[in-house]
Amino acid sequence: MYMPKQDEERPIKEVIDEMIELLGMGDKMVETRLKTDWEEIAGKMIAKYTRSIRLHKNTLFIQLDSAAVKNEMLYLKEPLRVKINQHFGKELVEKVVF
Repeated sequence: MYMPKQDEERPIKEVIDEMIELLGMGDKMVETRLKTDWEEIAGKMIAKYTRSIRLHKNTLFIQLDSAAVKNEMLYLKEPLRVKINQHFGKELVEKVVF
């Protein structure tokens, strides 16, 4: 863990992000933001049929209400993964599971 000198100034965002990671809250914070931004990321139709979203160890689990939408989404796993990672600006999701 990085320990700054007492007189070293750091951006508050950097300090908060470090505390979130130290407390083990990173995945929950990301999952909450992912749920909040889901319609923007996945689109209205996908969001409408999404029952639940869960992020665990860089794997995103998505439960859908429609078999037809699930079947369609199987072809869009990789583009969705890339879009989520771009949305967050870092590599958060390595795998998507429906």
